[in-house]
Amino acid sequence: MPSTINFYSELPYIQNLDEISDNSKFGELPEDWVIIITDIKGSTTAIENGKYREVNMIGAAVIAAVKNCLDSYDFPFVFGGDGATLIVHKDTLDDVLSVLYGLKDHSSEVYGLELRVGYIHYEEVLKAGSVVLVSKIKYSDFFFQAVFKGGGLEIAEKLIKSNSLIMSRLERPSTANLTGLECRWEDVKPPSGEIVALLVKAVSGTLLEGEVYGKVLLFLEELENKQGEFHPIADAKLKLTLSLNRYINETKARVMPPTLLKKIVYFLNIIFAVFAGKILMALNISTNQTNWGEYKKYLQINTDYQKFDEMLRMVINLKKESRIKLESFLDDLYKKGHIVYGIHISEKALLTCLVSKYEKDHIHFVDAAGGGYALAASKMKAQIKTIDLNSIL
Repeated sequence: MPSTINFYSELPYIQNLDEISDNSKFGELPEDWVIIITDIKGSTTAIENGKYREVNMIGAAVIAAVKNCLDSYDFPFVFGGDGATLIVHKDTLDDVLSVLYGLKDHSSEVYGLELRVGYIHYEEVLKAGSVVLVSKIKYSDFFFQAVFKGGGLEIAEKLIKSNSLIMSRLERPSTANLTGLECRWEDVKPPSGEIVALLVKAVSGTLLEGEVYGKVLLFLEELENKQGEFHPIADAKLKLTLSLNRYINETKARVMPPTLLKKIVYFLNIIFAVFAGKILMALNISTNQTNWGEYKKYLQINTDYQKFDEMLRMVINLKKESRIKLESFLDDLYKKGHIVYGIHISEKALLTCLVSKYEKDHIHFVDAAGGGYALAASKMKAQIKTIDLNSIL
């Protein structure tokens, strides 16, 4: 059987979320791939205790560690705020698990946060009667966001969490390479409106999944005239941070082993890079790394503000009156039994960045400040419990 390791890189792409109902744009995951699901145990409590930046940093670090581990191999992933979902070819599994368990140890040591790592071979999901269909949205030539549907990820998560041996299996940890993981931007406050972290999952027994999501996307487009206006990152408001606490947060993540001398050197390098970046961007200077005057433009293009991983996952900018209309619309769909949803509202958006090359090849994970996706997910899970209870009654 020929290797399918290039399955994801060879997949055709879609232009926007409106195409998620078109099955011809998706390919089924090959049997020899493995689904990995990570999250922070007790993330809601950690966020309530003010650790939402640390939670986001570790969630993004999962992707950074695996990208650096696999280097030339392309793989699908989705950032979820307090963790990430990744799918890798089985031939790379040992190396990937090794760095993830190294990151697990590091997260516990420097942040006091427990990173949970679970995985399952896709063939086990098939045996359970479910599938994973994969596509990707093209943001730019350097960033393609994976898109999943079919129900297989949800089944994979249930199987992982019901099998303690899979969740707790010890792997030989190795130091995770987090090169490129950065957190150097001020939280972005839009010129007007609110930052909304939104999760919507179709559960309808009477409407097709594509019809449900189509209704939500159409409502959003009509709400603000065009989808581009939802983008939470405004160029004019992007500023490199001068917060020493933010530098410390990045230093904790990046310095392994965390010796005092290494931390001091890395911390000072951040300060130099931030001030140099401010000057280069302000003066629109080009270097052998990139045209710094255009960096913010590509930062906006490469921001993962809209995703689909068997649910609609977005961080968007809405005026307050529009957000109220959206909640009313979603609540109506929920009461009719078509969806469950979660919303978290914030004044600002939080960026965590993964920079492979400053010349356009960088990804920016966005979340609503103060808890974002994680708190929205808690609200959605509460709705799921009411549906489960109602079905029993």
